Amino acid sequence: MKKKYMQIVAGITALVLSAGFTYYFAESRNNDTISADAELTETAEQNEPYAVKTDSALTATKAETVYVNADASGNTEQIIVSDWLKNPDSAGVIEDISNLSDIKNVKGNEGFSNEDGKLTWNANGADIYYQGYSSEQLPVSMNITYKLDGKDISAD
Repeated sequence: MKKKYMQIVAGITALVLSAGFTYYFAESRNNDTISADAELTETAEQNEPYAVKTDSALTATKAETVYVNADASGNTEQIIVSDWLKNPDSAGVIEDISNLSDIKNVKGNEGFSNEDGKLTWNANGADIYYQGYSSEQLPVSMNITYKLDGKDISAD
């Protein structure tokens, strides 16, 4: 009888501890989600797509992603910019402004003309995805260091 009683008490204790840890974990995840959402909102406001001129009365929008290839120290070697011209109204022509070099359409066969940074895309109703290289200075910088057992080491 005493053994059965101890098993029941141990089971109830395990259940209570499990419920407590589950509640604690759920609350901590909820707090993490709130702070992550706050950071995400701040980022989204800074990277809001902007209007691009089309041949219709309505406008397309542009979303831009910047990729940085860096060396082992964090020095910039190459900046690749990927743009997405969203064409919700299926406009035939989209005009955009860009200072990128070596611009390529990466998804589709739509052609474009480039007159001093003014791009005119023959969209034919499609979204435009293009990439190019930027020589602009980045708004952020980084320095990468490597440590082993608390001592600085080289990347090699």
